[in-house]
Parts: sequence; C-alpha cells; structure tokens
Amino acid sequence: SQIEQTEERANKLEKYADYLIEKVFRDLVCSEYVLQLRVFIEDTYERCIGPNDSNLDGYTMMRVIEKTYENLNMTLDNLPPDIVRICEKEGFAEEMRVLREAQEAAKK
Repeated sequence: SQIEQTEERANKLEKYADYLIEKVFRDLVCSEYVLQLRVFIEDTYERCIGPNDSNLDGYTMMRVIEKTYENLNMTLDNLPPDIVRICEKEGFAEEMRVLREAQEAAKK
C-alpha cells in the first residue's frame, strides 16, 4: 500500500541520513587526514605569518598564506637578478647545513 511504501522510504532515508552524519560528515570533518592537514596548515601559518592568536580556521589561514606568497613573489620579481641569485645561493647553503646537521643527529 501507499502508506507502507512511504514508511519504508522514510526509514531508508533516515538510515541514509544517519550514515551521512555518522560516517561521511565525520570523515570530512575529523578524519586523520583532515587533522594532519589542519596541523600542516597551522604550522605553515605560524612559521610564515605569525602565531594564530585569532584562532583562524584552516581556510582563512590558507588564504592569508596564499596572499603573503603572492606578495613575496611580486617583491622578488622586482629585485635585481644578482641579488636574487645571491640570496638563493645563501638559502641553498643554509638548507644543506640543516640537512647535514639532521643526518649527523640521526647517526647518534
């Protein structure tokens, strides 16, 4: 009958809604991958911008990082090429020093 079909459909929809809330939504909001991504974003924000004292959400932090990156690239584009090369060389040397220190620490 029509009533039984409607009740059956309502039950199926209720079970599906429970599945969406308990599984899909939870995975989207607090899965391990999402939490790791949040930590990565916040770490990047704090290293490049400053402390997240305002408790910004992940999206807002990403937008601020993106804008800062764009501004820094525009600044780099306007610097004389010689200065950029010197800074790149110093940056690579610093990266190599940090890598060597990490390798030495790992050996101990």
